[in-house]
Amino acid sequence: MNKISRVFGSNLLLALALSAMACDDHETNDQVTNQPPSFNNTVWSIALPTDGSGDVYVGGDFSAYDGAQAIGIVRLNDDGTIDPAFATGLGFNGSVRSVVPAGAPDGNIYVGGDFTTYNGIQAIRLARLNANGSFDPAFATATGFNSTVHVIAHAGDGSGDVYVGGDFSAYNGITANRLMRLNADGTVDPAFATGTGFNNTVFTVMPATDGSGDL
Repeated sequence: MNKISRVFGSNLLLALALSAMACDDHETNDQVTNQPPSFNNTVWSIALPTDGSGDVYVGGDFSAYDGAQAIGIVRLNDDGTIDPAFATGLGFNGSVRSVVPAGAPDGNIYVGGDFTTYNGIQAIRLARLNANGSFDPAFATATGFNSTVHVIAHAGDGSGDVYVGGDFSAYNGITANRLMRLNADGTVDPAFATGTGFNNTVFTVMPATDGSGDL
C-alpha cells in the first residue's frame, strides 16, 4: 500500500510519500483495519496550498484514497480526510508527476505529468486547475507537451510565468528540448531561449530566490 504520513515540528508540515509496500498475506483483519489511510498506487508529488489551511495536494498514479475515488490528484484536509470542495470528477487519465500551487489568492494549481485529459477535457501533460478542482481554460496549452512533464516551478520574478521540465522535445508544436518557460496564459515566453536544450530528461528546476527569474 502507498501511505502518506505527516510530522509536525515548529508548526511546519512535513509530508512523506512512501513507495509501495506489499501486504503480508498472513495479516489479521485487525491489523488491516488499523492501518492508516492509504493510496492504491504510487504518490509522486505533494504540495502545500498557499492559503495557510494546512491541507495538502497529492498527485500520482493512484485512483483511490482510503477507498474513495481520487484519480491522479486529491486535496486532503489537515486531518487526512478528503476535502470535498476540491472536486476532480474523473480526474487525470494518466500519471501526475508535479503539483504546484500558482501562488495567487485565487488558489489555482498547476499539474504536470503524463496525462492527456482531465475530467474528460483535453489537457496534454500540463493543466491549471481552479481552487474548486475545475479546469481553468484561461491557461491554454493546446496540443501541450509531446512527452512527460516531471517538474513545474514558478519563475519567482512576479511575472506569473512558470518553468516546465521533463522528457519532452516540443510544446504545442514548438521545439522545446526538456525545458521551457510559459507565460501565465500558457503561451511560450520567447525571451527564454534554450537553443538545442538538454539532451536528456529534466527532473528538477530550482529558480533563484533573488527575484531575477534566473534558475
